[in-house]
Formats: sequence, structure tokens, C-alpha cells
Amino acid sequence: MKNFGKVHQGVAVLGVLILVAAGLFVVPGAGGSPGAAPAVVDETPPPITVFSAPSHLPAGENWVIIGSKSELPVDFTVSAKAAGVEVLETLPLSARAFAVRVDVPAVAAGDLLTAQSVLGGINQDLAVERGQLVPSLAADANLTEDDLTNGNLVVPGKRFVYGYVPASEGGLSAIRIHNRQTGVWVRREHASEKAREAAELAARVLAPGFEEVDEEETLPDTDGDGIPDFDEPAEERERAPEPDFIGVRLASGLNELDIVSIDEYGNASWRTLEVFATWVPPVAE
Repeated sequence: MKNFGKVHQGVAVLGVLILVAAGLFVVPGAGGSPGAAPAVVDETPPPITVFSAPSHLPAGENWVIIGSKSELPVDFTVSAKAAGVEVLETLPLSARAFAVRVDVPAVAAGDLLTAQSVLGGINQDLAVERGQLVPSLAADANLTEDDLTNGNLVVPGKRFVYGYVPASEGGLSAIRIHNRQTGVWVRREHASEKAREAAELAARVLAPGFEEVDEEETLPDTDGDGIPDFDEPAEERERAPEPDFIGVRLASGLNELDIVSIDEYGNASWRTLEVFATWVPPVAE
């Protein structure tokens, strides 16, 4: 019994030493003091943004495509905002694209639709208004009707490179192509690219060592006609617009592409293009 008492006392002393030692250490992120509550980290993801096309709908029944670079949540819904507008049908095209069939009255005004999702933090009015349907704002640059077979463009490889030019005076702010078979959007955000290039140019101008060119200084006669280049009238040449290109990854077989074009005024158009890829996936052994 005496030995048992000594062992019991030793255990008690060891327990006190462990508690004291634990108090000397601070858990990282606990505010720097023993017993402080752990730091609260906000893990709420940012809300998902969506876009839609076309931007104007005539009276009657019309289809609208809604897309996002993120996967749309399972509780994603589209409802009517303007009076008299009815959502007749919804059709998921892929994990990142959604189509709705709406009935628009002739007296509808303002934004017609609203997209919502609690899981995705979406509560966004869609830029769809009553008006004349917008024709395609991007014109094909590397294909014609003669290139289509039974309405399809046949491509031998796994990628389709689409060439396009602006089809209106508004230029192109963005072009976005969705492949329903892969569920992926590819995008060229021309407005964002121009803004980034302008910011980079401004940074170079403000950089040390930059020398501004004097516009009043007469330039040399580089073409040898005896007239300084600065004094020559500007030569006006009509040039066809240079096409831009965007690549789309294809699944084997039929690929239905949704082409959304947006001009610099905010108008948006939507058209579809069917591309048949003839490549065959390897057979699993």
C-alpha cells in the first residue's frame, strides 16, 4: 500500500507537469495567447456570375442561353422579372450552360429575366430586353456554306479553330463558344484584353528612361521622293479586317457549338454550329 501511494503521488505530479508544459505552447492561429479562440476563416465562395444571349427578344416564344465559366448549382433557376413574361421550359445543355424558352409580350420592358441560386450565391438580372432579335455579331472568316456537309462542318482532328471578324460596326467585346458535348466554354474577352494592354502601355510610359517623341519634329525622307515623311498626306487604304481565332476542343462524333458574340455596345447574339469530328477514340484493351 505504501508503494501504491508513492506511485499515485508520482502520477499526480506528472499530470501537473504536463498541464504546465501545455500552457507554455501556443497553438498557431490561436491569437498568440493560451486559451484564445482560433481565428475564424470565411470559407464562403464568391458568387457565381452568369451571362446570357441574345440580348433582345421579339414578342412571342424565344430561347435564351445562359452560361458561366463555373458549374451551375443544382438549385439554379431562371424566373420572369418583367410583367407578362412567362418561362415555359428549361433545358440544361451541360454543367455550365442552361437554356430557357420564354414567352415575351409586346409590352414587356426592362430586364426580362432573373437568375437565382442559393448554393451559388446567384441573384442576377439577365441583360435580356424586349426588342428586335440581334443577328450574329461575329462573321465566319474561315468557313462558308460550301464547307458544310448536310449542315455539318466535318473536322478530322480533335480541335476546331474558328476564325471570325466583327459583323457590325460595334466591334467585338467578347466571343464565347460552348461545346455541349464537352460542357466547356472557351472565351476571347477582347474588351478585357484591350484594357490590359492599355494598362501595360501606361506602365511603360511612366517607367524611368522613357523618352517622348516630339510630334513636331520633321521625320526623314524614308521613301526618297524628296518630301519629308511628316509633310506627306496620309495614305488611305481600305483593308479587310484581320480575323481573330479561337480553338475549341472536340469530342469524337457530333459537336453542337453555341456561339455567343457580344459587341462593344453590350448587344449579344447567339447561334449554333454543328461540327462533326471524325477522329475515333482508342479502344480500351
